[in-house]
Parts: sequence; C-alpha cells; structure tokens
Amino acid sequence: MGTIRNTTLALLLATGVTGARAQTTITIEVQATAVAAATPPSADAVIKDACAEAAKTNRKVFLMFHASWCGWCHRMDSIMQAPVCKPLFDAQYVIVHLDIMENGDKKALENPGALELYTKYAGGNNQGIPFSLIIDKDGTVVQ
Repeated sequence: MGTIRNTTLALLLATGVTGARAQTTITIEVQATAVAAATPPSADAVIKDACAEAAKTNRKVFLMFHASWCGWCHRMDSIMQAPVCKPLFDAQYVIVHLDIMENGDKKALENPGALELYTKYAGGNNQGIPFSLIIDKDGTVVQ
C-alpha cells in the first residue's frame, strides 16, 4: 500500500454567475490501496479441513477438481445442488472443490498443490474435469 502525495488535478470550474470558465489547479492527497489477491487455500488445507468435518459428522469427503471455465463442472455443481440430489449428497459427503487448469488472469484462483494431486489420481492432464475423488475421514482415497 502506498500514498501518492501532491497529486495535481486540473479542474474546470464553471462559475454560474458569470458563465465564464476558469481553470484552477489544486493539490490533493490520494491514498492508494493495493488490493492483494487472496491466495486460495492449499489443496492439503482444504482436504484436512474437509476430513475434520467428515470425522465430526460421520461422512466422507467428495472432492471435485474443477475450473471457472469448465461448463461440465458448473453443470455437475447444479445437479448436486438440485432439490432432489442435494439432501442425498449432504447426508453422505462433505463437498469441497479444488481449482485447477485456469487460464490467464484466472490462474490465481488455483489451489496450490491441487494440480499435483489431480495428476497423481487422474493419471495426467488427459483425464479432464470435472474429476472427483471420495476420501474417508482419515484422508484415504476410497474411489
């Protein structure tokens, strides 16, 4: 975060009485705020938290690898959230997502370590997404 001092702005001020235009230079102080993009949690942290929740609630973890551009990923999320499916998934799973394979300015959305985990279980980048794993409360991949 930095401060920009003595920024000079030229303002055209219209004087309503005379109708004349005057140019006035003023000095202002502007506080620049750098909005740092928050780094997503690591794949390990996401899985650890999900396994802790699964242990407390006697469920398994449904881990889905996805990306913001992935139409099939969004479709799967929609189906899982549908009124007929949601109670079934919620009763059995703690559902979490790991973001991988983003492009360009969306690359910062990726969870650190997620692509390596995906590669380990999917057998490479050719599997495609969405790709899901079911993990027990101890962190062991079941399917």
